[in-house]
Amino acid sequence: MSKNKKQNIIEVKGTTINVFHSKENEFISLTDIAKTKENDSRAADVIKNWIRTRSTIELIVVLSQFTKVLTDFLFGFYLLT
Repeated sequence: MSKNKKQNIIEVKGTTINVFHSKENEFISLTDIAKTKENDSRAADVIKNWIRTRSTIELIVVLSQFTKVLTDFLFGFYLLT
C-alpha cells in the first residue's frame, strides 16, 4: 500500500469490514459486507445481483450527478463481473 493510503477495520455484527482511506476518499469493502449475507464463496454473486437491480442503477444515476468518480468505479466493477 502506498504511503498516502491507509486502512482501518470496523466490526459490524461480528463481521470485519475493511475501510480504505486515500487522500480525501474512503472506500468500504463491498465484498466484506456481502460476506455477511452469504458465505465467502458467494460474496461475488451477492454483489453482482445487487449491482443489477433497478433501484441500484437508479441510485448510481442520481449519485453520478454529484461525482463522476463513483460512476467510473461502479461501471468498471460491473464490467469486471
